[in-house]
Amino acid sequence: MSLDSRFRRKAQALYGKAMDLYPAKIGIVKGNMKLGKHMPNLSQPAVLTCPGATPYCQGAPGSGNEKHPCYNDHSLHYPSVQENHVGNYKASFLPDYKDDLLVQVKDATRKHKIFRFHPEGDFYSVKYIHDWIHVVISCPDVTFFGFTRSWRVPNLLPHLDILRMLPNVSLYASTDPTTIEGPPDWNWAAMGVPEDTRFEECPHASGAVADCETCIRCADTTIIPYFPLH
Repeated sequence: MSLDSRFRRKAQALYGKAMDLYPAKIGIVKGNMKLGKHMPNLSQPAVLTCPGATPYCQGAPGSGNEKHPCYNDHSLHYPSVQENHVGNYKASFLPDYKDDLLVQVKDATRKHKIFRFHPEGDFYSVKYIHDWIHVVISCPDVTFFGFTRSWRVPNLLPHLDILRMLPNVSLYASTDPTTIEGPPDWNWAAMGVPEDTRFEECPHASGAVADCETCIRCADTTIIPYFPLH
């Protein structure tokens, strides 16, 4: 069995029963321990929505991450997290998804004007990316930021380029020891300690700030952040 096949099997094992159990429902969460109490965000199922997963993500032999592949899937042992992520995924296939998503994003950002894409999961299809483009264009007073490995998927990259070029988006190409650099002209973020001195360590990861809300540096595309391996 190929590595990618094993990764797909993992997704099926994680979400098989949950897909039948939970309904389609958009679930924007307001904050968590890392982001802070108020930052709205939306996650998708890790692994299942990660077409750009790297050998590091998948725990490939020699990647340096054989024991702890996909640091997000640990949260799926909690039924409430499964319900939220599966609901978001199933909702994204509904015909009125982009309009329903827009309504909920506007409601969630009435007071807090910074929105985090995908603390878990990723941009997994062309249609899904354009649903977010619709939302971002319709919310010019909100700053959207996040990290993606889906830049590694050739048919998704041109559409992610459209999204990242919008004036209120800060989208980073996420890299790790098995990918090294992101695509040309992108801002990219590294997992691990890079030799390139342009990178700045995430203040939350270093303990300098309590959470992302306190910092918000990743909403500024002039920085190149890095995060310790985890």
